[in-house]
Amino acid sequence: MATEHRHPRCVTPSGGIASSAPTEALVIAELRREIGNLKLQREADADEAAATYDAMTAEIARAEEYGRNEVQRANDTTDYVIAERDARISQLERLVETPRCGDLGLFFDQQLSPDRAAAFRIHLATCTRCDAGLLDLAQSEASMKAAKPDPTRGG
Repeated sequence: MATEHRHPRCVTPSGGIASSAPTEALVIAELRREIGNLKLQREADADEAAATYDAMTAEIARAEEYGRNEVQRANDTTDYVIAERDARISQLERLVETPRCGDLGLFFDQQLSPDRAAAFRIHLATCTRCDAGLLDLAQSEASMKAAKPDPTRGG
């Protein structure tokens, strides 16, 4: 028993079955139009996706640049604060160092109190000026002793 072909595209507006030859040509033409429309839609979707991608990439670049600028501003501020702090530390160190550097002669002559002499020894370990000054004093004293006639030799 033959079944009746009732595909929606093959049915005529009056409900009858269209002849197969024109129907197949019409179906093929309609399918080609649909394929063309789908291709156009796919191209439009691809173009829209590309435009969205470009917009997002540009936004990311702007955000990264903003972030870099903010980091640079923070670094500049930090560098400024550090430079000011270092200058203040140097200033305070000079104030603190000066009395200790002034103790060099007293230290060499062993005229400092034990606490002050201990503080000067700590200072001497880090102060190249005092270290060099102490060496100069020792060499000067040795030179003076060598140049001074020894009273025990009769000279």
